[in-house]
Amino acid sequence: MKLCKSISKILLSFCLILSMVISLAISSAPVMAEKASPDVQTKINGLLTSFVPNVTETKTVTSTMTFTHPGIILTKAMLDTIQNHVRSGDEPWASAFVKFSGYGKSSKTPLMRVNINDTAPFDIPGGGIGTEGYYAVRNMAQDADTAYVQTMMWYVTGDETYRKNAIGLIRRWVDVQSIGSIFDEQIRVSLAVFKFSIAADILRNSASNTTPYNWSSTDTTNFTNYLTLMKSKYDRYWHFMNQHGMNAMGTIASAVFRNDAADYAVAVKRATTNPELGDNWDFYSPTGGHNRDGSIKGQIRELTKNVVTGATVPANIQVVEMGRDQGHPYTTIGALSSVALTSYIQGTQVDPTLGTVSTATNAVNLFNFLNNRLLAGANYLTKYNLGNDVTYIPCYETDGKIWSAPTTGDRGKIDPTIGILYSYYKYIEKRADMDTNENTKYLSQAFTQIYPEGASQDFMGDGVLLFTTAPVIRLQSHNFSTRYLRHAAYRARIDANVSPVADAQFRIVAGLTDSKGYSFESVNFPGRYLTVRSNGEVWLDVNDNTSTYKNNATFRRVPGLADATKYSYQMWTDSSRYLRHANDLMYAQSGSGAVFNGDATFGEVAP
Repeated sequence: MKLCKSISKILLSFCLILSMVISLAISSAPVMAEKASPDVQTKINGLLTSFVPNVTETKTVTSTMTFTHPGIILTKAMLDTIQNHVRSGDEPWASAFVKFSGYGKSSKTPLMRVNINDTAPFDIPGGGIGTEGYYAVRNMAQDADTAYVQTMMWYVTGDETYRKNAIGLIRRWVDVQSIGSIFDEQIRVSLAVFKFSIAADILRNSASNTTPYNWSSTDTTNFTNYLTLMKSKYDRYWHFMNQHGMNAMGTIASAVFRNDAADYAVAVKRATTNPELGDNWDFYSPTGGHNRDGSIKGQIRELTKNVVTGATVPANIQVVEMGRDQGHPYTTIGALSSVALTSYIQGTQVDPTLGTVSTATNAVNLFNFLNNRLLAGANYLTKYNLGNDVTYIPCYETDGKIWSAPTTGDRGKIDPTIGILYSYYKYIEKRADMDTNENTKYLSQAFTQIYPEGASQDFMGDGVLLFTTAPVIRLQSHNFSTRYLRHAAYRARIDANVSPVADAQFRIVAGLTDSKGYSFESVNFPGRYLTVRSNGEVWLDVNDNTSTYKNNATFRRVPGLADATKYSYQMWTDSSRYLRHANDLMYAQSGSGAVFNGDATFGEVAP
């Protein structure tokens, strides 16, 4: 028996080491707009329609804050980035979308737990495990995930079947008239509200090509009534650790859809410190309420005392629920990351220690709260599951129960819920040392190991597809391969040995005048885009938000005139005119022939 146990330990250690070695060996996930393979492009082409959906960003002003729609974890800019790059066959979006489109819930005939053609009101009865009510709320959460997936499929492909399914599921579930007391209701209802709200916020702010599938004022009323009915199930602050995060997800999503600033502020506080449990933050009291807390402060806990020995120890930040298993801590990270990203989209900042909504000069967003505590937790969790040792201080779980060490039985798990955090620090904060900094490298290794990471039933996976931002590129001249498009005194031209290098770096974003087009934003002068002036000269000008400017800063990206593996860029309002260089200066001109074609062809290369 001892021999068997020894062999098991050796095998576990070997698997963990092998997993870590593999994660280090795999190159970082690509972020360049490289061309998809013919096989990937063929699969995408088989799904696309000629209709290109468009979502309109709207702002709703209340007395205390302004809500952005869509704005529950995804914005118009994010949606347009996905749509634009998938339709253009750009990586990594193209391959990630092919994977996304292969899910069962991405089918045009997905499994739906309700009949969307039924319109009769219905009730969800109460009950324990195995009862009708128990299965009803589980089905509701599954259908909410399906509605979200179908909405994303519609926005990329333009196929109205997907929109029909998404809006049909929402319209059927809002027919529920009452809901009883059900086992684990706080979990399933919170997840359903979150995913349904994402879909509803997108559908409400976009138009269908088929009138019956358009969102109406009646839909808004009915969905708001549904959120109100479910409120007693998700609007809670006392549930255990990861479940607390789920409740915060449901609360913030509902608040954004309903433009409810008061509920929104409550959701933010519950995600940061959960003050409703009281001000006693004594983690060393066996009956301290915050020991079971799922907030950022309570769950990703800073400890300075061993509750078993009473000894003072060096301060240690740890994910408490790792003492239970390795699965539930990822749900904590996923839930709190979802709240953090939604609040970031809404422009929310909080007091850096109290976690309350704040406009003070020292206020921070939820990602940066408590000195990037959420990141610290994710990095700690992935470090352990990549096979590395971590310090874990024995601590109270709740009511005197103690966890003394992380569990090892399911060690090695890596979950797609880490995608939000990885993408925030890589693309928004633009941390160049993600792979080497001790505070981020384990998160980076873990994300790379599971790239492209895939779906998460309850939270947000598919980070490669959803959260990869527009790539930073250089435009390399086709016929003068040592020269790159750059700005000099804001005039666009081509040069070799560009200095500073950022003068030749641009971010490809959705077209300013139409999301089906492309615009080029300067990296070192954000807010300035390549734009064509009335005399045909190309300059790096400030976006003044006029229709004229947006038209002149938007381009069609087509196969290169001189090399189809590269690109040429037509003016959005005049497809006969291309960006080209002449005597090293950039213009938008019409023309033909080998010289013109070469001048108007560029390669998109790494920055």
